[in-house]
Amino acid sequence: MIFKFDLFASTLWLGLLCGTLSSLAIQKIKQTKLISNKKRIILLSAFIDFILGIGITLQFTNLNLSASLCVGLFTYIGAETIYEKLKSKGIMKSLNDILKEEKE
Repeated sequence: MIFKFDLFASTLWLGLLCGTLSSLAIQKIKQTKLISNKKRIILLSAFIDFILGIGITLQFTNLNLSASLCVGLFTYIGAETIYEKLKSKGIMKSLNDILKEEKE
C-alpha cells in the first residue's frame, strides 16, 4: 500500500478553500433571512459544502470523482470548524444573533 501524500495534501487544501467559500455563502444566506429554521440551515450548509467541494474540484483540477467526494467531505468538516472559530472571534454570527439584532 502506497500512501499518496500529495493527493491527500491537495484534497485537504481544496477542502479548506471550499470550506471558507461555503462559510461565507451560508453567512450571506442567513443574513438575508431566506431560511429561518436551524435544521434547514444545517442541511443547506452540508449541501453547499459538498456541492462546492465536488464542483470546484471537478471544474478546476484534474482529480477524479472519488477524490472530489473526499474534498466535499473535507469541505464539510472544515467549513464547520472554520465557522465555529470565526463565530468565537465575533466575525460571523449565528442565526439567533442575526434575528435578535433585527428585533432590537
